[in-house]
Amino acid sequence: MRERNMINEKIVKEFKIFRNKLIEEIYLQQYMEWLALTTSSSSDILSDIIVASTERVKKLECSQKFRNILDEIVNNPMNFDNDIYCEAKIINKRIKDNTKIYSRQLCNALLNVKRNYILAKQKNDFQIVKPFLQTFIKIKLKEEGISNYESILSKKIVEISSQQVTELFKSIKYNIPLLIATEEKVKYTNCSKEDMDKILDYLIDLVNLNERSLEIYKGDESFMVSFGTNDVKISLNYKEKNMFEFVTKSCHELGHALYEQGNNKNHNRTFLSGAASTTMHEAIAIFYEKFIGKNNLLQAFISNELLDKPECFYFTPAPTPIRINASEKNYPIHILIRYEIEKGLLDGELKVNEIEKIWKEKYKEYLGIDIKNSNEGILQDPHWFNDKFAYFPSYIVGRAYAAQLKNEIDKFMAIDEMIKINDLSSLNNWLKENIYQYGAQYGPSELLKKSTKEELNCNYYLDSLHLER
Repeated sequence: MRERNMINEKIVKEFKIFRNKLIEEIYLQQYMEWLALTTSSSSDILSDIIVASTERVKKLECSQKFRNILDEIVNNPMNFDNDIYCEAKIINKRIKDNTKIYSRQLCNALLNVKRNYILAKQKNDFQIVKPFLQTFIKIKLKEEGISNYESILSKKIVEISSQQVTELFKSIKYNIPLLIATEEKVKYTNCSKEDMDKILDYLIDLVNLNERSLEIYKGDESFMVSFGTNDVKISLNYKEKNMFEFVTKSCHELGHALYEQGNNKNHNRTFLSGAASTTMHEAIAIFYEKFIGKNNLLQAFISNELLDKPECFYFTPAPTPIRINASEKNYPIHILIRYEIEKGLLDGELKVNEIEKIWKEKYKEYLGIDIKNSNEGILQDPHWFNDKFAYFPSYIVGRAYAAQLKNEIDKFMAIDEMIKINDLSSLNNWLKENIYQYGAQYGPSELLKKSTKEELNCNYYLDSLHLER
């Protein structure tokens, strides 16, 4: 027994050496990507750093010694600490899903897409970034051996099958007539940068984020990167003019940050930090966007009391061409359009040269909207220009998760009452206890069942839209 324990201790020690090296490289790559989007650093220099790092990662992952260690841990769970066992499983899956070494050509192509996307947005012209996107996708499909959309989707959304995702979108498409309103009441209050600063300070205090562990970049896009509970970075869109839109979008990113800061600190610099899945992470962000940021009491307080600017309303023909401004009922159609286009693109049925035209055609067919320009159309989302293909479906599955979590949370507390007294501590504590603290320790399906006492049930979301099933 003593000899066996000594062998296990040696295995764990060697596992941690490999694990720590992998984490260091992953964090390096994330930081380079952060710099690419928030500074004017040279694309070539960043590409060289990222490529060298991915090669080191692949060398570590291909090490027979490391794979033997992983097999020993995964095949003998009773001999090892549960955290070590869970990490080994996560790394095993990572190795299975990432079989290619990313070349300097691919990394440079992606950075060129990211940079030219920003320029295209400024010029309101998809043609500026189109050739770079075309080059990137061509290299990506070849180097990563991608044969179809499903091969990417199955890695992005692990909690339900690709067939279930397909059926969910079929239901949305079937119900398009029920999802389109003829007129929509929109809130609008003009918002200065000084107003945004005041709102942000209030929201950070309301949701109880740790400012000492939070870095905020005020730019053109909204996104989050994390290096553990003590170092979370978010970028917020400070170009927004409508106070209500700024509130909801900020709550979305703050939800992401809350998830990261709420992780178990003992999981920092391990593969147990982060989230159960991309979609679970998105679910929390959607929860804060929908049920906090869009809460009428919260918006009235910010407008009337915090900023002393009475709420204004106007009626607009619904729906809107902009996804993030869409009503909850219109929103699934926006995702359906993106799902169909990216599926066609990666299945080889569409070419990059066609996608702006197809975008306009689908918006006209499904929503009755004439897209006026690139920013109103295909450039409004950064996802495809940041290699986030098959990410859009997570917004729908994430909404299903968020609706199910809301149903469970409503049994214990009333969000309106908490907002009235500017105290979300009960909500934050529930989510930390049931979701955040576990990081990636549990799979998304297991975590949802653990927290809500049932499997994923999309009916909570579909019922909220009053759709036929």
